Amino acid sequence: MDVQIGIRGKDFVLLLSDKSVVHSIVQMKHNQDKMKRLNEHNIMSTTGEPGDVDSFSEYVEANIKLFGLRQERPLSTSDCAHWVRGTLAESLRSRSPYNVNILIGGYDPLAKKASLYRIDYLSSIIETKYACHGYPSYFSYALLDKEYHNDISAEDAIKLATKCVNQLEHRFLVNHPGFLVRVIDSEGMHTFDSQASYSEDGKRREFKFVNTATGAIVAIEAAA
Repeated sequence: MDVQIGIRGKDFVLLLSDKSVVHSIVQMKHNQDKMKRLNEHNIMSTTGEPGDVDSFSEYVEANIKLFGLRQERPLSTSDCAHWVRGTLAESLRSRSPYNVNILIGGYDPLAKKASLYRIDYLSSIIETKYACHGYPSYFSYALLDKEYHNDISAEDAIKLATKCVNQLEHRFLVNHPGFLVRVIDSEGMHTFDSQASYSEDGKRREFKFVNTATGAIVAIEAAA
């Protein structure tokens, strides 16, 4: 039941993921952070089998930081994505492959551009403008196709991600307890947490993302 959405702008990348951990029909956690900060300007979102997600994410995070220390420079988004793809391809040919799906996004301060990579559990990789993993792909790609444009701003991207989440909340048979958004740009990483309010009959009235540093509300999407 994992949710992953990525949106790339000219000078930023947005990654969204849900915060639930599910085993069979039981929700084990509702506040899980499924993203890892690889370095100052790169971030990775991982979903899949909970054990594989934790072990693979921690392995990637540690090795990317180690490579940065050895080379005395942070790895670019492309370097991170292709190293992760190679590592996943090696595990696919072993007796214990990792069952994970990955989005990697980041901003290159030298080239002054952002990039987003989608990697699936079969280790296929593609650089793209927007991407989804999991059930959002059934509901969100139509919205992304319609409303994405090359000059999209970070605030508009959060609003677009909110619309995608709103569609999930109203059309998907499972409601997620919350979502986390991170935006990477030239200034670093910005985190936004979801908040929802409900009417007396239990229906969702609005969905919003709040900047965890400033408390500012960035996007509100009224329920359909």
